[in-house]
Amino acid sequence: MNNKNYFDKNILLVEDDRVTTELQMLNLKKVGYVNVIHVSSGEKAIQLIDSNTQQIDLILMDIHLGSGIDGIKTAKTILENHDLPLIFLSSHTDADVIEEAGNISSYGYVVKNNEIIVLDVSIKMAFRVFESHIKELNNEKMLKEKTDNLIKQNGLFSALLKVLPIGVFMVEAPTGKPLLANEPAQKLLGRGILPDVSSDTLSEVYSAYKAGTNKLYPKNEMPILLGMKGLSSHIDDMEVLKPDESKVLLEVYGTPIFDDNGHIWASLVSFFDITERKKAEKDLSSMKNYLTEIINSMPSSLIVVNEDLLVIQLNKIAQLKTGSIEKSSEGRQLIELFPLLTSNVSMLKKAVREKTVLVDLKVVERINGKTLNYNLTMYPLSSDGINRAVIRLDDVTERVALEEIMIQSDKILSVGGLAAGFAHEINNPLSGMIQSVDVLSRRLSLEIDKNTQVADEIGVSFEAIKSYMEKRDISTILRRLKESGLRISKIVKNMLSFARKSDFSFERVDMTQVLDLAIDLAATDYDIKKEFDFKNIIINRHYEINLPLIECEVTKIQQVFLNLFRNGAESMQDKKKLCDSDGTSGYKPTFNISISLDSKTGLLTITISDNGMGIHALNRNKIFEPFFTTKKPGLGTGLGLSVSYFIITKNHGGQMSVESEEGLGTTFIIKLPVDKKPYDFNIE
Repeated sequence: MNNKNYFDKNILLVEDDRVTTELQMLNLKKVGYVNVIHVSSGEKAIQLIDSNTQQIDLILMDIHLGSGIDGIKTAKTILENHDLPLIFLSSHTDADVIEEAGNISSYGYVVKNNEIIVLDVSIKMAFRVFESHIKELNNEKMLKEKTDNLIKQNGLFSALLKVLPIGVFMVEAPTGKPLLANEPAQKLLGRGILPDVSSDTLSEVYSAYKAGTNKLYPKNEMPILLGMKGLSSHIDDMEVLKPDESKVLLEVYGTPIFDDNGHIWASLVSFFDITERKKAEKDLSSMKNYLTEIINSMPSSLIVVNEDLLVIQLNKIAQLKTGSIEKSSEGRQLIELFPLLTSNVSMLKKAVREKTVLVDLKVVERINGKTLNYNLTMYPLSSDGINRAVIRLDDVTERVALEEIMIQSDKILSVGGLAAGFAHEINNPLSGMIQSVDVLSRRLSLEIDKNTQVADEIGVSFEAIKSYMEKRDISTILRRLKESGLRISKIVKNMLSFARKSDFSFERVDMTQVLDLAIDLAATDYDIKKEFDFKNIIINRHYEINLPLIECEVTKIQQVFLNLFRNGAESMQDKKKLCDSDGTSGYKPTFNISISLDSKTGLLTITISDNGMGIHALNRNKIFEPFFTTKKPGLGTGLGLSVSYFIITKNHGGQMSVESEEGLGTTFIIKLPVDKKPYDFNIE
């Protein structure tokens, strides 16, 4: 503290002599003490100090005050109740006076007739001594408060250690010597504070092991040792082997203990038995994993939602469908992840609120021109008064496709039965017609004597009849009539072959004959002929010689070929119309058909190429999917190629692929095994 601060202090001068007072106050002001207060008696000094009306920082007390109490008694009275620096002033140096003043806690004794510098130094010294005195008092007070707090804390700590249900263990740092172990700690460890324990032997002495192993707990992971390094830690995998050979699994929390200087002097751990909890957690985890595996192994999408249709949980199939992991899906709107359910939101919300069950609700989704079919089932879940529901979404696209295939197959069988009956009905009069043409041709032949004889009998020259027939071209008419009849007969035969109800048996056949028969059937297809005569298509055949017989279901393979020829003819028909409208000439619809054997793979390869419109790149990977079609509404079911693919791959264990370039044409490649009988998987 500097002198200027001392000069600002309030000094009380107690002096009865007026001259001395004026002289002292003048000298004090000269030195710099501007706040000097004067009273002339001890009584007034006591009254002023006790009233606390004005702060007094130091007292200059005249020992001999004349009438009234003297300065020594006044000082005693004041200092009994107030801690202030006080300097005695006297014009006497009697030994007895000095001794009596010395018995009072004063801060100096100054003779009045000394130089002012002596008084100035005494005042400043008194202020400094008083400051030291106040600081010492404050330190004593703080020390007492700390001591009291420490006593309270120790009492509280001791009480806590007694009532805490968890173990508390403390060691000295850095030695590792045990300092404290409460009763729960001793019970859990099976031991109390043991002698000759160090930081290196804690694991061994207290038999602390890594849970599930026979290895002592690693020193670099033990919370009590980490605490000695200033680190707080937490573990739940310490297993203690007690002296009675029982084991207890502990969860341990460790922390360092610092002194006032920030130095680590101890490490403390708290721990409790989690054996039963870990067993329950393990059982719960096993059950949860078991249920999760069951849920995730289901082929259905399972979605748990609340009454606001916010997603709570998804199984694996649902995650794959949404392309998101479970955590990122939580809390999101159902329709955000499953837009296909947008039109069903009101119904679903109502079902959750009213805890009703929805069964087999039909849902349709269209993605990139592909139609997907789903069955939706919702079951209410209610726990803790919170309404939730689990939605099961089953992809039934394949099932619907199979149902459609079944319907189409039934239609084909029905039409086949009608066609077979129709063919039989035609066969009888057709046979009579062909036979009559043969008889008529024989009756008009010169080589048969009976014909000439009958002509002579009726007076007609047979040569004249013959001449008439030639001029009227009757022989040609009869020949054409017979050819037409034979052609009809062949068509009927092919129709019977294709429409005959199959017993789904495989037989070894010449694939070239099956392919040629399919071409003949395609040529008689009314749907093709009504707009485009199949006979106008150029057909180039490239068959390898000496091809082996192949085991297959003939009628189904014919169905595949017929589908391909029909699609190719329609594509070339569209291209012909396009060329005609553009004025492009020279377009010739053409099928290039080849059969060859790959000796390395043992596969018979059939390729059917057309030079029609081709297939757009975006559609190329979809053409074998059920219900996918590029035809106008009402002109196709989208099942022809999917059924064909099914017949080749499933029924015959073969392969079917497509190559196409838009505007140039399409090639279908079919590969069938020769040496082994494919798995007999059929649609009844």
